[in-house]
Amino acid sequence: MSSAGRHPSRIATIARLLAVSVAWAVTFRLLSAYGVDLLPLSVAHELTLEDYLALVQLVTLAVGLALSFVVLAEPRRDLALVRPRTTPVVYAMVLTPAIFVVATGTAFAIAKPTLLAELMHGGVAAVQKNTGEFGRELTQSPAWLSFVWGALISPVSEELFFRGAFFTLSLEAVTSLRVPEKLRGTVTTILVATVFGFLHHDMPGGLGIVRFASALGLGLACGFARQLSGSVLPPMLIHVAFNALSLATARRLVVSDTFPMKSGVPTLMALIAAITTWGVALHFLLVRRGSRQSL
Repeated sequence: MSSAGRHPSRIATIARLLAVSVAWAVTFRLLSAYGVDLLPLSVAHELTLEDYLALVQLVTLAVGLALSFVVLAEPRRDLALVRPRTTPVVYAMVLTPAIFVVATGTAFAIAKPTLLAELMHGGVAAVQKNTGEFGRELTQSPAWLSFVWGALISPVSEELFFRGAFFTLSLEAVTSLRVPEKLRGTVTTILVATVFGFLHHDMPGGLGIVRFASALGLGLACGFARQLSGSVLPPMLIHVAFNALSLATARRLVVSDTFPMKSGVPTLMALIAAITTWGVALHFLLVRRGSRQSL
């Protein structure tokens, strides 16, 4: 059998990935907006916003995975459900505090003029109003529920879509446009991260800017992790840890008199980020030096 008979053409692969990605995204949007109407009233009245969003993402994930394994010729490859090397996994986990500090600090720096204007005109109440029910749920609901949804279900579901199916679709499209091979991964990472950021711009005012900019930073980090490892696992771990740190910050679990907040970033996290980054840099230099000496 020829290689053409064994492997689908790029056009066929793009068409299948596009069908899965569109169906996956539409399922999430429809369930988010109208899924509550499908539930019995007695059940719907008992659900909190976090309960409902977790249920929507679990159902969407199940639909997306089912479609992937039915429609795609090589679902594990297209979703990047492959085993990565150990080093990218370790680096992903160790560097996540630094990713969190840089992304969050940059986001608040960009949004600072807008946030200050909101405070001057409407006070703290105006900023709090922009967080809406979603923000209140994150800080006032039971901690275990916030972390199960925000730091487990949500990042796993989003990464399988964004750095799984959608990343592969974008990479195939970029390749078909004859972008130079060395730039394909970077272009794809930026494209997917930008879409990821815009879809997280779901609050008005300065907090919306913070959401977009921090999600963009997270998306870039997750994209490069996918690009370097070829697997969705490292970006998934980064996203899980990033969301956990975000929730810990929002609930002030990592904020104290000794380590206060500065520019939206807990100083404790900044200290941990500095230590872990230096550790990774030292390890990288030692490994590189050992490789040169063995030649």
